[in-house]
Amino acid sequence: MNKNLTIPALVFLGTLLSTGLAADHFESIDRYQRQNGTSTLRTDLVASKETAYQQGHQIKSALSRQSAYQLHRTLRVPVNRLDVRSVKIDDSYVTVQELSRDPGQIEYQGMVVVRYHYRTHADR
Repeated sequence: MNKNLTIPALVFLGTLLSTGLAADHFESIDRYQRQNGTSTLRTDLVASKETAYQQGHQIKSALSRQSAYQLHRTLRVPVNRLDVRSVKIDDSYVTVQELSRDPGQIEYQGMVVVRYHYRTHADR
């Protein structure tokens, strides 16, 4: 049996790859769908903006060391058909929100915004 691809076969394969038809085919074989999500994690209320930023960056740093399984729990990724090994962070940043419950008293809360993606098992 000849295992070499002919030139017409290579041209056809190249056409499939360039048009995305092969990618669609492999996507359906894989039986996964990519999902995106965003979560916001909050620090405790503190007296200074600097402390709120520090606490936010500590949370952000801790997230970067977590496994995919730990991330799915921390970020509260929906578990319906979730592949727990697939959770990955795309981007994250820290911002601080000012809060005032009483006149003249300002508190600060760090907020870590995390954008991530994960795979779910496709419907059958």
